[in-house]
Amino acid sequence: MKKLKQKKVPVRQLDGTYKRKSIYGYTGKEIDEKAKAAQDEAEAAYQTSLHPTFKSVAREWWAQHETEVAIYTADCYRKPLKDVEEYFGDCMLDEIQPLDIQRFLTGMAKQKYAKQTIKLRRIVLNMVYDYAILNGITQINPVTTVKVPKGAKTTRRELPKDEEIKIALASVSAPFGLYPVFLYYTGVRKEEALAIEIDKDIDFKNDLIIINKAVIFENNRPILKDGSKSEAGIRTVPLLRPLKDILQKQKRKGLLFPNEKGEYMSKSQFDQAYKDYRKATGITATGHQFRHAFATLCYDAGLDEKDMADIVGHADAETTKRIYVHIKEQRRKSFTDKLNSVV
Repeated sequence: MKKLKQKKVPVRQLDGTYKRKSIYGYTGKEIDEKAKAAQDEAEAAYQTSLHPTFKSVAREWWAQHETEVAIYTADCYRKPLKDVEEYFGDCMLDEIQPLDIQRFLTGMAKQKYAKQTIKLRRIVLNMVYDYAILNGITQINPVTTVKVPKGAKTTRRELPKDEEIKIALASVSAPFGLYPVFLYYTGVRKEEALAIEIDKDIDFKNDLIIINKAVIFENNRPILKDGSKSEAGIRTVPLLRPLKDILQKQKRKGLLFPNEKGEYMSKSQFDQAYKDYRKATGITATGHQFRHAFATLCYDAGLDEKDMADIVGHADAETTKRIYVHIKEQRRKSFTDKLNSVV
């Protein structure tokens, strides 16, 4: 019976140092072959660590970044990250040039992608390279000189018409009628609204709504994401008197917007419920438009851009500023139309 032999050989580590590794075999030839295979594999891994692919660094960045931002912010980055990984994934991180990134963004503009959509891809690319620089993976960020194409189309969500808001408020008792009204009075996102539990998240005594989780759809399946582990994942929204009256009158328990089984709604269940509601009421506005209509309440109440950004959960006041500018433009047009009707 052959006796197993052992030999220790130096193997390169990812930090460049060598560590002795035990290799086992029954013959000298077998041990030598295994030793060479182990050394070759370790050397290849070391060389890759010196020149990693974009995909490997992007995923390393995402593993850290996902835990540092609010749930909805993280969800907004998933599709942009997937797109840049598909385009640059197997390229060596330090070989990607500004021109390569500019071509990627320009190509999106030519395909008629919205300016904000393109901007999000640039933001993700920039954050990946910033992470790589801070962790000593590379020294140059090629994104800094790249611009979002000027020709990219700009899209702007219109606020719901006043008439549609009146219809929504009058139809709050209709099937799924609370949903647009809740967004109108709170400014929360769909994903946040679908996660709210009345007994746990609505403080009727102090007139507050606690936003600390969201329902994210993976394909059709609802996945509850808990944001309470970070400051970015928690905020409070004022419970306005009209909404408080509605909720107390309806005397609901459990989830605010459950499916027929009292569970979180799937994407198809949500889509069908809102489709049926719009068909029944004649409302064309989306839920997101009702969320933005909350901005008109903040604007009329005299809240500044920062305060509103804190309430609705905008990452920065710039988004709020754009909405406020839009409201001013709409008001100006309304005044012009009224004056024209008189003269």
